[in-house]
Amino acid sequence: VSLLEECGFYDRALDELHKKEAKI
Repeated sequence: VSLLEECGFYDRALDELHKKEAKI
């Protein structure tokens, strides 16, 4: 896994986390 791909993965994970927080 390249560094760029890892950054994209974490960026997406954070986005999902914010979506879940917004639901609460």
